[in-house]
Amino acid sequence: MRPPLHRFAGAALFAARLAFAPAAAAQSLPAPGIAPARHFQFTPQPGTAWYLDGTTDGQTWAEQAGPFFANGAAVHHLQPAGTAKKFRLRYVDPATVGHAPVVLAGTSLIMEKAGRPIEVVFMNPVRGILRLDAGHARTFTYTWLKTSAGGGEAILSGADGTFTLLRLKFSDAALGNWGMEDIPNAAAAALITKTLDSGAFSFREGRFRRGQENAALPGDLTGRSLLLNEAGRHSHVTFTGATTAALRTAGGAILEAAYTYDPEDATRATLQLDLPNADPLQLQLELNAPGTGTFADAPAVAGQPSTHSGSFTMPDEQEPPPNPNCPPGTIAGLSFLIRDSSPCTLTFLADGTGMISKEVNGALQTTPFLYSYSCTGGRSAKVSLTFPGGAGDAIDEFDMNWNDDCTGDFKRESFANGTAAGTGQGTFAPGGGLGAFGGGLPGLGL
Repeated sequence: MRPPLHRFAGAALFAARLAFAPAAAAQSLPAPGIAPARHFQFTPQPGTAWYLDGTTDGQTWAEQAGPFFANGAAVHHLQPAGTAKKFRLRYVDPATVGHAPVVLAGTSLIMEKAGRPIEVVFMNPVRGILRLDAGHARTFTYTWLKTSAGGGEAILSGADGTFTLLRLKFSDAALGNWGMEDIPNAAAAALITKTLDSGAFSFREGRFRRGQENAALPGDLTGRSLLLNEAGRHSHVTFTGATTAALRTAGGAILEAAYTYDPEDATRATLQLDLPNADPLQLQLELNAPGTGTFADAPAVAGQPSTHSGSFTMPDEQEPPPNPNCPPGTIAGLSFLIRDSSPCTLTFLADGTGMISKEVNGALQTTPFLYSYSCTGGRSAKVSLTFPGGAGDAIDEFDMNWNDDCTGDFKRESFANGTAAGTGQGTFAPGGGLGAFGGGLPGLGL
């Protein structure tokens, strides 16, 4: 139904009055001042960062602005006029500025969405895995560019030809906010100002564990951090001592607070924050997966409705292995005999490639793969295999539990073209080394 015409007539009349009424008054207003400024334009190499320095005497240089992070486009900067007469650009290593990493290879993040985890794994500098839930996972190739001290942008390209924009803004080295949106092509990322989906994330070197059975809250919060997401408003809490904390609000204000923390069990705890000039904020935390969970008010009276609720992210703390050799820090150069319903040998090379070898009808059959490996705390480790160049988009993920002699048992989850394709379990043992496989597999470059 079309809106009534009188709405537009009233709006037009109001606009006309605005156009004529202020004219006389404006003639009596003092004109605002115009501050002189210098316009700098430069196009640095993508992936670099620069400060703008200035000098009055050509001898002593002082920082004027920056850092500016290059993305391939021209940088435009207006510098207020000052005493400096000469200027120069000074390079700074982007990795030394802010929390955002320059390279994502070998890292992963848990993105919280409605309190549930979405896992993004950056296997190497160009390939990764997007794990949506227990029934869905797909591979991608990607580009990543650090665009600010605390942020960066990745373009994920799926095996089906789709593109996804992923933006990350780090609150500290392990926590931050994410934004994601499907786009028609890589160039369209520049047109997106605010992504359709967003939330909080937890980030780490290596891999996260999966499942609530592997989730564990810390016994002590000292030196740790927490990101609360309440209806899109993110508050970052840093626990600076045994009873003191600093809370950075969604608006950027930093408040000093006292806190008490009472773990109930491995996944539930009560956190009370005492902020200045405010009632105590008492929250019940429930970790539902490593790295993420939900929170709500701890009501003083049973049945009292919550006024604060949402989700949170927290770094996944992984205990060191009791035996540093099993699981090993790396499996490059090793092979393992996998015993399940279809026995095979997995051989891992130093360049991130490997092969599955098995006997089929009396003949040796080999299948090349790319892999990522990470210890995940204690006696556990995770191995992910992808099969680029093969038929479809295939992933095998092994959760491995190790004994002191480097044997153990595993659970396997398989995915084909984005959806679950079966599970398996069995045992493993060290194989016979690389043997006749040599070094390098043809046609499997990154």
